[in-house]
Amino acid sequence: QRAAFRFENSSLLGYVVTWAPNKYPYFGYRVYTSLPLLLMPRVLFPDKGSFNLTNEFGHAYELLDAGDSVTAVNTPLHVEAYIAGGAPILALIAIVSGAFMALIGRWLRAFDAATLIVGSIVAVQVVSTIESGVLGFVLVVPFVLAIRPPLRWALSTPD
Repeated sequence: QRAAFRFENSSLLGYVVTWAPNKYPYFGYRVYTSLPLLLMPRVLFPDKGSFNLTNEFGHAYELLDAGDSVTAVNTPLHVEAYIAGGAPILALIAIVSGAFMALIGRWLRAFDAATLIVGSIVAVQVVSTIESGVLGFVLVVPFVLAIRPPLRWALSTPD
């Protein structure tokens, strides 16, 4: 039942395909253009603002009450891509996501313990956050860059 609940957001694609761009305009590329700032620590960039685009999306597409400034509408990766600019962007994001997953799959063929552990965590992260759009993919990158080297060192056997 929980898995079905998580993937019910897929029906949101039908909603946005029906109404965008006729009733509502495309949301634009802000989700993608704001990603570099999202990864930057607030200490280095204190004026970066908040990443609350899912609330803005909910208001723009009349999915949230006008006074609701807290609720986030989960936008699965395919919905997020479609509202950015329609079917061409959806196809582009599908290609990029597939390439990313193929790269991760190729990387996991290294068969050292650190790579297998980090790869397993990455797979769980991406699959469990797929209903949250591109953030599931992007937020895993700093994790991999930070944890794999020390884990590889800790698991290495001395010569």
